[in-house]
Amino acid sequence: MSACGDACRLAAVVVLACVIGLQSRVTHAQAPPPGHGPITVNGFVRVIEADTFEVRVEGRRVGVRIVGIRVAPGNTECGLRAMNVLQGLVEGGIVLEDDPLVPTFDAQKLRLYRVTRNSVSVAVELAHAGFAESDQRGTDRDLIVAAAAEARASRRGCVR
Repeated sequence: MSACGDACRLAAVVVLACVIGLQSRVTHAQAPPPGHGPITVNGFVRVIEADTFEVRVEGRRVGVRIVGIRVAPGNTECGLRAMNVLQGLVEGGIVLEDDPLVPTFDAQKLRLYRVTRNSVSVAVELAHAGFAESDQRGTDRDLIVAAAAEARASRRGCVR
């Protein structure tokens, strides 16, 4: 019985190691690699926070974080309002582009993209509406800073 017990434990360890190995590869495999080129998304966008959403790319779910902004948490009044604004901005189609000034993934393994709608930065639009601040990173950094300053001066949105 002890030989079977040892064999069963060994088999369980091997299976667990394989599953862990697959999961670590799948996490990165869901998002396209750097240099993939712009991706047009016309389907459903599931907003998670005002800077984070999920889309389908080539049949796979991809968690995306918008480059260049900080937003209020989604469990606050400002965060909920910001999420609604983002949902409106991403309806009707968006384009995801690599930003050469930031890494491909963030610490939570979300794919970082510059997001545009009708060739306009969604991050800049959120800042202009008063729902985002610059995190001082990315191609649109200066535009986000200016848009957030204008929103504060005009008392738009809720980011102060």
